[in-house]
Amino acid sequence: MKVVVAVVLAGALAASAAHLRAGAGPQSATKPAQKTAATDRAKDAAIPPPISVEVVAVDPEAKTITVREITAVPAPPGKPVEVTLAVPTTATGQKLSDTKAGEKVAVTCEVKPTVHQAAGVPVILTDCTKVIKIDPKS
Repeated sequence: MKVVVAVVLAGALAASAAHLRAGAGPQSATKPAQKTAATDRAKDAAIPPPISVEVVAVDPEAKTITVREITAVPAPPGKPVEVTLAVPTTATGQKLSDTKAGEKVAVTCEVKPTVHQAAGVPVILTDCTKVIKIDPKS
């Protein structure tokens, strides 16, 4: 009799474990999708609004643009804030070769990972690491 009870308990335990594993399959399949959606939202939140800048110099060979911020950072008199940024080939908007010194453009850039925009601190030009998009100003 003890053997029959042990066999029944073992069978019930095995069936319960199989049911739990089968139930975990679909749930684990949805978790990566949720993480992907959260990652996409985080990437969208990480892209700051465009910054209005004046182009100081363009170097197509080095794929860089040197710009001076127009609005966000008040520069000390006689010392304008100029930053040289990398412009990868994946950058969208106006082409680097079409951008000229003295032109006013709006630059959307990737910011340093240490900048926390959620805290309400505005992104400034010196926070940029590379250009994502160049938009001509009209």
